[in-house]
Amino acid sequence: MQQLFDLSGKVAAITGAGSGIGRAIAALFGRQGARVVALDLDETAARETADAAGLAFYRTGTVAEHPAFIRMLGDLVLAGAVA
Repeated sequence: MQQLFDLSGKVAAITGAGSGIGRAIAALFGRQGARVVALDLDETAARETADAAGLAFYRTGTVAEHPAFIRMLGDLVLAGAVA
């Protein structure tokens, strides 16, 4: 597949990555070189997206609540997803 754009060295946190458009965007951004974190409320769906797209990281939780989202970002930094 042709590379549409270069996301090498970028980090993309894709919400709703467990299905539909979110899953497609997570896979596309991964193919374009981004370090993608698949975020979804459904842990199984997030893990399946990460596995299918060859992504290293997935997390569950909501981005609608600021404190929960900040904790999730901190967890990703500790896991090495974000430098």
